[in-house]
Amino acid sequence: MHTTTVRRYAVRGLAGAGVTSLFALLGATPAMAQVAAPQGCPPDPTYSYSNVSTHHVGMVPPASAPGGHTLSIAITAGTSVTGTVGGQVEGSINAIVAGAKAQVNASIALKLEASVTYKDTWTVPKSWRIGYLHAGAQRKEMTWKYGHYKANCAWRTDRSGTAKLPYHIPAFWSTKG
Repeated sequence: MHTTTVRRYAVRGLAGAGVTSLFALLGATPAMAQVAAPQGCPPDPTYSYSNVSTHHVGMVPPASAPGGHTLSIAITAGTSVTGTVGGQVEGSINAIVAGAKAQVNASIALKLEASVTYKDTWTVPKSWRIGYLHAGAQRKEMTWKYGHYKANCAWRTDRSGTAKLPYHIPAFWSTKG
């Protein structure tokens, strides 16, 4: 998006024959420029993603024990985790997931399933009253927006929401109780 924004300002500041000569220098024609949105704005429609963070999501109940004890936990083959997409969703949720996958650059999916059984063990530190061992997946949480550029190249959000999408199995973590 930033590359097109820079190009947008460079072209928008020129007028008349200056624009024609700019296109000639680039090996393009003014007719080719008409394919873009008005005033050289980026093409419509588009999704954007922000506030991306990484979290864990449990797939099985946690194991717990007092300090000094060893815990074991497993995610069995076939156990799955499903992401969520909320907000003003219209049409296909797959378009939101695909856009997030490309922009966040992770193997995000709406649903992930364990293909094998994963196990982990952990000893609760003796100083802890109680410890928990968790098993699940990592997920990306984000805000999504769908919109377009108005005639003056100002962004207008048409729909928005949040998404919590898994991208990695297995994930094991411990917490203190």
